[in-house]
Amino acid sequence: MSKVLLAIRDVGLAMPLQDALESGGHQVVWKAEAVDGPIEGATSADVIVVSSSDAHDLSSLVAQYRQLDPVPAVVAIGSGDDAATAREARTSFVDAAADPAELSAAIAHALKHRFAAGLSLALARGALSIEPLGSRSDQIVQVVRESRTADISLVQEALRWYPQHYVCATDLVPSLREARALQVPEIEICKLCDGSMTLQTLVRTKHLPPGPSAALIWALASVGAVTLTPEPPDPNSRRRRAVIMARRHLQARRDRLSASTYYDVLELPPSCEIDAIEGAFQLLATRYSPEALGNLDLAKLRELAEPVWNQILKARQALSDWATRGRYNDWLQEHFDSLTSEWATGDKNQERAEDFYARGQKALVEGDSHGAVSNFAGAARAYPGHPDYECSLLWARFRSDIERGHDRATRARELRAEAETFNVGRRPWPRALVALALLCAADGDSGAARWHAHEALTINPRLPAARRLWKRLGGDG
Repeated sequence: MSKVLLAIRDVGLAMPLQDALESGGHQVVWKAEAVDGPIEGATSADVIVVSSSDAHDLSSLVAQYRQLDPVPAVVAIGSGDDAATAREARTSFVDAAADPAELSAAIAHALKHRFAAGLSLALARGALSIEPLGSRSDQIVQVVRESRTADISLVQEALRWYPQHYVCATDLVPSLREARALQVPEIEICKLCDGSMTLQTLVRTKHLPPGPSAALIWALASVGAVTLTPEPPDPNSRRRRAVIMARRHLQARRDRLSASTYYDVLELPPSCEIDAIEGAFQLLATRYSPEALGNLDLAKLRELAEPVWNQILKARQALSDWATRGRYNDWLQEHFDSLTSEWATGDKNQERAEDFYARGQKALVEGDSHGAVSNFAGAARAYPGHPDYECSLLWARFRSDIERGHDRATRARELRAEAETFNVGRRPWPRALVALALLCAADGDSGAARWHAHEALTINPRLPAARRLWKRLGGDG
């Protein structure tokens, strides 16, 4: 017989509900004041029944009850329209018009999965029938050790919200190793928890079968030894930054090119020659080819990788054949108004832009930031939207603004954000990457600066500005 607390304000709902549950053999207490959160004595209840209509924020209310120790099961009751809200709160739901059998079934289901409702030390202890004895550290060690006997179906239920989340170890893992709570295969899995791999990938590694791997990660997440996040937690490792940047590039490319042209795909003007097409393709391959992305865990964004690469292949094929390009240009002329394009327009003068760019670079070397701004702006006007010219202009503006007394940190952050829009989701442009790297360094983000400078040098190892910056940032080679 389970103990049920009705956290319901409506007398018309609570009284018949209490009668029905008591007829089913449950011990029921009705407390209207419990609609605002746990009250004294709530910890004695096995099940809390809350009304969706009473709760201002059902997710918050459910979370409050799940902070109790021992953790009760929570069932939401309401109209059919409230079912979605209950799903968001990750709790069982039953319609207020349900018959007693349905109500009892909902309570039985909630009780069965009560310890799979989230990830916490209290829930893990309950799942493993561990008494709350000893210090918190002792309990954590016991949970990790006992997780090898965990009910895998409960583990799967607890983790079902997180298969595409990235797993990253916390400072608690060394303590667990020191306490000898981890066996050798488990230690190897912990080494992989660097925030660059998702849960669904980690449970398929060679060190343990999927079930025990999942149980380990469930226990580690429950005690705070790993975090589960929808994005890699931070870019403070090269592997995580690679995943973060690949995801950003794919998302930005999808958004920018959903209704665009093949010229925008390759970032070339309509007058481009075959060798320029091949060069653009090779640069795009460094970011978007199966070889570039194949070893990265992109979670749900993996599904974007193939369409993005196929779009690049189609653009290369169509524009490399003169007859096909001619037919494409005819089609483009008819449909241009329904497309968005930066590259297929006729307002481009690269020769003039390069002349302005060279003068801008000379002005920077001579310490004339105002002259650099003027000339890079001329380059950007001659070739609008080109990453090299736009990003160089942003770097010159930063230099000029600092000389005029603007706040260095604020301008670095603002202009870096603008420069990123000309780099993310595009092909790598070495000169633009150098300008972005300089802005990242000015923003105090040496990791990002090294990343962009390294990418520029990978494409053009002789680029002087990139080499100087790389050396300044402590890069090797």
